[in-house]
Amino acid sequence: MLFSVYYSSREKGEYLRRVVDASGIGQVEHFQELAGLNGEKGIDVVLLEYQDNDPQLDRWIAQTTGKSDCPEIFLFVQEAPPQFIWKALKLGAREFFSCAIPSEDFQDALRRVELRSGSLRSRRQACH
Repeated sequence: MLFSVYYSSREKGEYLRRVVDASGIGQVEHFQELAGLNGEKGIDVVLLEYQDNDPQLDRWIAQTTGKSDCPEIFLFVQEAPPQFIWKALKLGAREFFSCAIPSEDFQDALRRVELRSGSLRSRRQACH
């Protein structure tokens, strides 16, 4: 399973990379700051450090999640006030994590991706 990781601080980005590596299921293909956010081809999951009050980021998430054949969006925030969780659901994010991400929870999320997508290979080829 291929990941793009986007972050606002290098420290958080490295943390998210370690979470993916520890899962034993995924591999980070793209790793960059939120400013470089785009829709790479062949990515299964976009894991990003969510920044509230960023309308451009919200639009990107909503547009991406509106396409059934493109990457799933996993959001990460340091703290998760209820309004963040509600907003993430409305934008279409598939998974929402805060603080320390337990490996088991992340692995469960990846298994759900596999169940939803059926064949990741055909899904990657369909996303342009």
